[in-house]
Amino acid sequence: WAELTVDSSLAAILNAAVPLFVILIAAVFLRDERITFNRLAGLGVGFIGVVILVGFDPTKVATGSLSGEIALIGSTLSYACGAVYAKRNIHGLRPMIPAIFQVGFAFAMVTVLAFVFERPVDVVSRITPEALFAVIWLGILGSGLAYLVFFRLLGRWGATRTSMVAYLLPVYGIALGAIVLNEHVDLRLLIGTALVIGGVALVNSKYGARPLFHGDEQLYAYAI
Repeated sequence: WAELTVDSSLAAILNAAVPLFVILIAAVFLRDERITFNRLAGLGVGFIGVVILVGFDPTKVATGSLSGEIALIGSTLSYACGAVYAKRNIHGLRPMIPAIFQVGFAFAMVTVLAFVFERPVDVVSRITPEALFAVIWLGILGSGLAYLVFFRLLGRWGATRTSMVAYLLPVYGIALGAIVLNEHVDLRLLIGTALVIGGVALVNSKYGARPLFHGDEQLYAYAI
């Protein structure tokens, strides 16, 4: 709904803010995910890379819908809270279980909303084979398999490192555009990609892994 009134580049920037929210929330609710120099620097470098990749224009902030922008920030914050919540509360389950529940509940919610605000039955007769294939492809791979991998990584890597996938989305989009659609790749895209990859590497680096704030234990105890 928000992307109907918000420029796509701004939507990409707001979506890429997920790891920035995660690192702050995780520091409060997860004992083993402190704010460290390498994580903070990596998230910052990666975010700048995403901004360069999408060619963000600051003037588009004023021309977009404020309600749409707020909704996108809300979705980003919800995604971050969900990652931290899952890391803290889901233990001893195979990744398949939370993945099925997440996709299943999302399907139920969207189905109800579709019948309340739209008329999906009227569209059935106009569905083309290409559109049906796209929906199945996105459902099985883009949601089902993706969340299976997500929960597996969440258990092994933690919320902050796993959320870095938000930085890689523009990179994959540009790579597929170049391979499938023969889209031009210029120096700006190469620099942005390098910064994103560098940011991911920094977050996963062992150097600078000491906590920046010594009050993290008190924050965690208060959250408990």
